[in-house]
Amino acid sequence: MLDGTFPPHVVRLLIDTLRRLGVSPIEFAQLPGLDPDVLQDDLVRIPTETAMRLWQLVTHATDHRQAGLLVADSFPKGHFDSWGYLFSTGENVVQSLHAAGELFPVVTDPGDILRIDEDGSQFVIHYRGGPYQDELPDDITALIDQFVMRSLLRLVNAGQSAPLVPVRLTFAHPTSVPRRELADVFGTSRIEVDAGANTMTLLAADALAPLPNADARLHQILRRHTAMHLEATRGLPSWEDKLHLAIETALSQGTPSLDAVAHRLTVSPRTLQRQLQQRETSWRRELDRARHTLAVRLLHDGRLSVQSIAARLEYADARAFRRAFQRWTGQTPDEFRRAKAAADRFTGPRFALSKAAAAPSRRPRITMPP
Repeated sequence: MLDGTFPPHVVRLLIDTLRRLGVSPIEFAQLPGLDPDVLQDDLVRIPTETAMRLWQLVTHATDHRQAGLLVADSFPKGHFDSWGYLFSTGENVVQSLHAAGELFPVVTDPGDILRIDEDGSQFVIHYRGGPYQDELPDDITALIDQFVMRSLLRLVNAGQSAPLVPVRLTFAHPTSVPRRELADVFGTSRIEVDAGANTMTLLAADALAPLPNADARLHQILRRHTAMHLEATRGLPSWEDKLHLAIETALSQGTPSLDAVAHRLTVSPRTLQRQLQQRETSWRRELDRARHTLAVRLLHDGRLSVQSIAARLEYADARAFRRAFQRWTGQTPDEFRRAKAAADRFTGPRFALSKAAAAPSRRPRITMPP
């Protein structure tokens, strides 16, 4: 489940803004999900609470009236990866916005909604923040709304030969940004605040005009890539996930000791022991579990011999590994591999083809007219 999470794109943008504003990393480095390794992994989702805390810090670090617009004007081309290029490769703005709206969770909390609707001779872009915004102060929510609307206009115009000017804008919440400043940013004076909804209205002639860089094939590839990316994303790794990854790394380096794993987790051996005790487990038990998981993976892979796997798992010899594996699964490694090979024969593509070939053909019954 991705509910209550944000992708790293916006989080990195907020952190870069904080650094440019001179905010010390001490103010935010300890927030959940901001480990450097996590931030560089586009497949790991970060708690929405962390993103909202960063918004608060941005607000306090600068003129809060302009904070949302400041962040929106800071992202470089390509910052939103394949999702961002949907705006310039569709047949027109309407098709691009439909695709971007369907895949909106790839760049925000899944509770947020983006859509475009036809309204006579106009098209209206709607953005609504998710339930998490109900707990935020109105001034923070207003900045997020401004950030999203300004970002959308930038992305829409990235695919245009000449900038589009909205016919009208509405913002759901009140704002202290003077209308004159909003008009300068969005190019229109027809702006309504505290309107209960965030909308951007475009003329149909503009929204349906062919895009200069339209590429139907590339657009479909980008849609598929973005959808696959969204399916592959995951939440933050748990403490247990981090521990087992550290143990597997230590095993691969030939150093599966508590001291080595504690070093990888940037804690002292005593702290790691205490954390294990708090979770009613032990170093020996977690090492055993990690070995079990890695052994099954390596046996499934099939490229290493039993002796090589035993050495990879830091067992004294293959006999010790066989005893451990039988304790885990009730099978020897060789029996496990044979069972897997037999299962593959009955589930692989060749079996499917042979079943199709063996199935009796059913020809449609033809009735001749009298």
